[in-house]
This record gives sequence, C-alpha cells and structure tokens, in this order.
Amino acid sequence: MKHKSLLELIESAELLISGAEANGDKMPKNSLHYILQGMHNKNKGRFDEAISSYTQAIELDPNSTLAHRRIAKLLEKHGRAVEAKEHYRIAEVLILADVESHRKAVERSPSAITYCTLGITLSFIDKYDEAVAALKKAVELDPGFAHPYFCLSHIMKKQGRQDEAQKYRQIFRNLVQSHQAAREKGAAK
Repeated sequence: MKHKSLLELIESAELLISGAEANGDKMPKNSLHYILQGMHNKNKGRFDEAISSYTQAIELDPNSTLAHRRIAKLLEKHGRAVEAKEHYRIAEVLILADVESHRKAVERSPSAITYCTLGITLSFIDKYDEAVAALKKAVELDPGFAHPYFCLSHIMKKQGRQDEAQKYRQIFRNLVQSHQAAREKGAAK
C-alpha cells in the first residue's frame, strides 16, 4: 500500500498554494483549500490572511475540527483568547464525535489508515495511551506506512519520552527517504 508522509503532504500543500497564487489562484474553493491556504499564510507570517483563510474554511464547513483548531491556536498566539476559547470549545465537541466515528471505522474496516486516524484523533484530546495503542496497531498492520511513526514521535516527545521519540522520528525519516528513493528510481525508468 502506498502512503504519503506528513512531510510530503505539507510540502505538497505548500506547492499547491504557491502554485495557485502564481496561477491566479485557480484551485477549487473548498474547506481543505482554505485550511491549506491558512497554513501557508501562517508559515509566511501573514496572520490576518491566515485568520481569513481559516474563517472561510469554517464558513464552508462549520464542522471542520481542523479549521477550528488551527484558527484557535493562531488567535491564542496573537492574544485573542476569548475568540480562541470559543473555537477550542467547538473543536472539542466536534472531536469527540470524530473519535466515535473513527472507532466505528476501525470496527468496519481495520487498516493502518483507520487506526492511524483514530490515534491522531485521540491524541487531540490527550488520550495518549489509547492513541499510542492505535498508532502501534497501524504500524503492525503496515510497517511501511510512515505517518504513524511521525505521530508516535510527537506523542512521545510531548510525554517527555525523548529516547522513544527519537527512535520513532528516525524510523519516520528512514521511511520517507526510502519512499523518495523508490519514487525517484521509478521516475527514472
């Protein structure tokens, strides 16, 4: 099974947004587009544009946990705590529903992707033991899927388990390099 790493997805998002800006922004206007645009604007230090992008994402999809979490973090960082608190509250309600939905997805179709998604979602609400168990199950089902290792590294780092964080980060990097080498080899043929 072929998967993109989180790093590849972020790089792809940056390229998509940069390319869209260069080409008169011809990308489809959906919630994900505006979330990616918000991430891009944030990374470029364009706070007001990032807020605007996340707001547009929420207008298109009021149930986007990711959009609410992203805007909340940005608002909080820039001293707008009251607004941030409301977005965090909405995201928390949505994420609890997401957890149940992802648990059902695992029951219906257990796969590395469904377990990884459940693990990530559980980590959002600080249920780290359950998140780690789900992510390790994802690794068991598909050891070549890089994303669970990245997530495990992040959780271990948050818990102060630096040695384990480093171990998972290194596995993630090795897989990313391996996937890139295989892609380059395939492209050369």
